[in-house]
Amino acid sequence: MEEAFGQLDFLSDFVTSNLAGLAGTDNAGTAHKLAKIYGEYFDDKYFFWEDDTKSESAKACKLKAANAVRFVMDSSPLAEAFKQTCQNVLSPEQRVCIETAYGYNGQ
Repeated sequence: MEEAFGQLDFLSDFVTSNLAGLAGTDNAGTAHKLAKIYGEYFDDKYFFWEDDTKSESAKACKLKAANAVRFVMDSSPLAEAFKQTCQNVLSPEQRVCIETAYGYNGQ
């Protein structure tokens, strides 16, 4: 769990700071991968383990992930491909994770 937490924290920082470098020339492929990652990993079990729901670092990481999802959906060149992947490829459970991430504000 801790490794997934660290990787998601790193990815979320990278998405919001250097999405163009991450995407390269394959916007659709990158959007697909990001949708799958955030659709799977925006779940409390990857942020809080051992019943530690008060961890400030976990809350900060979860907010970073939510900010990355909003950034990709709202203001990036990947927005349309990301939304299409969410709608057409993700499972219903993964779509709920994306919707939860989009609406998460740290509370």
